Amino acid sequence: MKQILFLILIILSITNCVKAQSLRKQTREFIMEIYKVHSSPAEPFIYTKGIDSYEKKEIIEALEKTDTLKKWRKVNGNLKVIDSLVLSTKEKKYIINKLERASDISLWDQFNFPHSFTISQDTVTAIFKDITRGWNYFRNTYGSSFNSFTIPIFFRDNKLCAFYYDNSCGGLCGEGVFAIYRQENKHWVRWFTIYEWVS
Repeated sequence: MKQILFLILIILSITNCVKAQSLRKQTREFIMEIYKVHSSPAEPFIYTKGIDSYEKKEIIEALEKTDTLKKWRKVNGNLKVIDSLVLSTKEKKYIINKLERASDISLWDQFNFPHSFTISQDTVTAIFKDITRGWNYFRNTYGSSFNSFTIPIFFRDNKLCAFYYDNSCGGLCGEGVFAIYRQENKHWVRWFTIYEWVS
C-alpha cells in the first residue's frame, strides 16, 4: 500500500512539474511577443518589474465592476453585439489574486530581453516625486521612456490571458491598457479591454 501511495505522489509531482514548465514557456512566449511589439532597436527597452500600487488598484476596481465584455458594430444604423465574454466571479477573484501577488519580483527572473535593463518602482517613484528631477532627469540618466507590465495571467485552460502593459514617456505622454487576450493563428491578440488610460 505504501508503495502505491509513493508511486501516486511521484506521478502527481511529475505532472505538476510538467504543467509548471509548460506555463513558464507560455509566459515567456507571451512576454516576448509584447516585447517585440513595444521595443525599438534605436534605444534600450527600459522596464520595471511589475506595476505601481495606483495602477494595480485602478485595474482591480475596473475588473470588479466588469461582468460581461461586449464588442459592438453598427449594422443598418443600429448597434449590434458581435462578440462577448462573461467573466465569472471565480475568474475575477483568480485574476485579482494573481495581480495582488505580482509584487513577487522573483517571477521576472525568467525573462531575458535583449537590449534592455530594469529600473525599480522605488527609483521611478523617487525620480518623479522630486520636483528638481522629473522627466528631464529621467531622459538624461536613463532614456526617453519606460515600460511597466504584469506577469500574464492565464485562465480557461490557458486559452485566455489577462495582462496589463503601459508606456510612460512624459508628463502628457503615455498609455496603458489592461485587457483580455486570446490566441489567434498562434499569436496572442488583444480581445477585450477592461481598463485603459492615455496621457
